[in-house]
Amino acid sequence: MGRNAADRDACLLAAVAENHRHWFRARGGGGGIWSLGRNDELGVRLVARGYEWGWRPHWMGVDLDEEPDAEVDSDFTVEPAAPPFAKTLPYREEGALPPGAIHLGVRLREKVIGQVVVLPLDGVAGIYSMGVAPKVQGRGIGLALTRVALRVAWDHDCRAAVLNATADGERLYARAGFRSLGWGQTWWPSGDPPPTERQIAITEAVGFGDLPALEALAPTESELAPTPLGLAAVTGRVESIDFALTRFPRLAATRFPPHGGNLLHVAVEHDQPEVLATALRLGVDPEARDANFDATAEGWADHLGRAHLRRLFLMAP
Repeated sequence: MGRNAADRDACLLAAVAENHRHWFRARGGGGGIWSLGRNDELGVRLVARGYEWGWRPHWMGVDLDEEPDAEVDSDFTVEPAAPPFAKTLPYREEGALPPGAIHLGVRLREKVIGQVVVLPLDGVAGIYSMGVAPKVQGRGIGLALTRVALRVAWDHDCRAAVLNATADGERLYARAGFRSLGWGQTWWPSGDPPPTERQIAITEAVGFGDLPALEALAPTESELAPTPLGLAAVTGRVESIDFALTRFPRLAATRFPPHGGNLLHVAVEHDQPEVLATALRLGVDPEARDANFDATAEGWADHLGRAHLRRLFLMAP
């Protein structure tokens, strides 16, 4: 896969893109737009046209330089998956899969309670739809599925495997030999009515920090929130935040989807210290709690382990 670690990782990331394109095309898309890495320019243009900033897939990969050992300390047997599936099985795959995909499962009381899909393509296996029903998690099923998936990949002449991991799955995949390749970015249709050409122009000007364009457009208070102002916080455009809150101080109280937090919550979530400092200076309330978790933005910083952001709250007037 390459002469050194950087070359191998670059090859694996290219395989991530190709394997995922094959997966989504074979399944009719899905509505989302994916990027291998963070891409703020693309994100601004998508959000301006009705998308939402989505979650970040954690790309992980493993080189299969030697035949994988599929033996695991587990009371469960991995076998080809077929209905019936447990209703609580995450990422349940009951429809048609791409040609060549191998669907594996673990069965308990006749129902599949754990599954994984392996998609071999050009010598690299994509690992998809890994899931274990909540009541049987922590019993080694996920590790058993992963190791058997790697053995199946090897048997199909794959010498590497790639996947995108949730936060819960990262430790499991690391135990199976996967390493981090970096974080991607997704965007998803908001479901809102299509924005007007004027709203697109305002949102792009805010997201790019284009103050001359904002001056010329002269947006109203209602035209700046929540989407454009929230986008400025995500992309770190402090000049746009200063523009909006200086002209319309009431925007400091704006709440943003999906968690109902204020600008400080958004700044913490996206690790934007300059946005955090600017929002505090312009009067955004540090005691405000989000709607979903009933936590302050400082509490979010604690939870996410971002001490450098927590210090900014201590320094605030």
